[in-house]
Amino acid sequence: MRRTYVIIVSIIMIFISGFRHEYVGNDTLGTMIKYEYYSKSSWQNIMGDFWMKYTSPNADIGKDPGEEIFDKLISYVVPDSRGFLIAIAIFVITSVGLFILKHAHTLSSVMFTYIFYVMMFYPYIPNSTARQSLAFGIVLYAYTFLMEKKRIEFVILLLIASTLHKSSLIAGIMLPLSYFNKVRIVYYGAIPGFLFMCFFYNQAAEVLGTANEIYEGYILNNYYETRGKARPFMVLIMMAGLYLYNIIILERDRDVENNKFYYYGTALTLVFTPLILFDPSAIRLAAYFGLFLGMCIGNQNSITAITRNGFIAIIAIFALRLLREPDDGYRFMWQEKELIK
Repeated sequence: MRRTYVIIVSIIMIFISGFRHEYVGNDTLGTMIKYEYYSKSSWQNIMGDFWMKYTSPNADIGKDPGEEIFDKLISYVVPDSRGFLIAIAIFVITSVGLFILKHAHTLSSVMFTYIFYVMMFYPYIPNSTARQSLAFGIVLYAYTFLMEKKRIEFVILLLIASTLHKSSLIAGIMLPLSYFNKVRIVYYGAIPGFLFMCFFYNQAAEVLGTANEIYEGYILNNYYETRGKARPFMVLIMMAGLYLYNIIILERDRDVENNKFYYYGTALTLVFTPLILFDPSAIRLAAYFGLFLGMCIGNQNSITAITRNGFIAIIAIFALRLLREPDDGYRFMWQEKELIK
């Protein structure tokens, strides 16, 4: 039943992502244009500055050279940029489906993890930036290797993902944590980390943005100020509530050490989520760990009567939020949509 559910949901999500309008998402149109360009570029041009683009990216030579290689390779089997969007959707959604199928142990866990992913991350991955979406898909395979104690394979895949988007290196935090079995120290230690990020999200974003000059534009963007939008504090409240709910599970889990990756991933999701107070697209950093949170709740929601009732309440809250959600601007490729700069 779990497999059937994953297949059906994956097909639906691939269709929605692959046939979205080119103006849906911040980077969809740019992705399609770049694909057309790279697919016609020579291998000499693509590989010429690979190392410089990876180690010292800038506005002149570019960044994330793995994207150019991927685009060129896929161009041999994909006819146009629309086919490229479908290919990205297939790769990313399949990666998500296989990861959930392998690590979500019950049907309710599979369903909840998908609900959490769709609500929090699906608008961005894979429906916005292609580079980070591809990197995200690779990171999920890397996690499976790490959970099987295949750390060399994890590092190799993480390095490959980083050529597509440097942000994927943040998933490397899980490598030293894989040697650490003091789960409660990490889990409870994430709470002050979350509070720190809530108050100093600007400074944290500046540290991440000034790591290289090509990303400095994100710092100068001033997303909420320039658009007059309110910061999404309700998302932080929801995340904190889910985290507290997981404490009940943690304190009753008789196999904490074997489930440590779920708790570590949940802790890191909590710590990085406050960056959305700087820019909503920063949720993509939390996305690298977010599926662990969904599975942590889903896998053990029946551990006590409290968690069972709490799980029902969480589903109800999510359902109400979806029902109240206004038009998010999604359109299929055959529908009309205005270009928003």
